[in-house]
Amino acid sequence: MRNLQAWNGELMPISRSWVDAETSAMTGQDRAIARLALVLAKAPYQIDEALVEDVLQEDRGEERFIRILAWASFCSARSFAQRIATATDSFEPSRADERHMKTEAGTSHKETPTWVLSANASNWSKVG
Repeated sequence: MRNLQAWNGELMPISRSWVDAETSAMTGQDRAIARLALVLAKAPYQIDEALVEDVLQEDRGEERFIRILAWASFCSARSFAQRIATATDSFEPSRADERHMKTEAGTSHKETPTWVLSANASNWSKVG
C-alpha cells in the first residue's frame, strides 16, 4: 500500500479516476481488493455497491470481506496517526500557553491547552 503511505490526507477528487490510476498495474481480485481498500482509506464516501461486488464476486464469505475492510481501515488509521505523530514531534506550545493553577493543597500544576490538528494536517489551533 505504497500509495497510502505517500498520501498526505488531501481530499480526493469526486471522480474515481485516481484509484484506477493507482491500481492500473494490478489485475483480477488483487485489483478489486486494492481499489476497495484505497477508496475506504482515502475517500470512504465514494464506496458503492460496484466496489463491494467486485470484491465479493470471487468469494462471498463475510469473514474474508470483514478482514479486508478491517485491514484497510487499520492502514488508514495508522497512516493518519503517523502524520499526527510527525507533526507533534516538532510542535511545542509556547510557555505563554501554559497556565499555573493552585490546588487546595497549595501545590501548582500546569493546565495544558488542547490543540487540534486541521483536517488536512497542515496547521494547529488552540481550543478553549
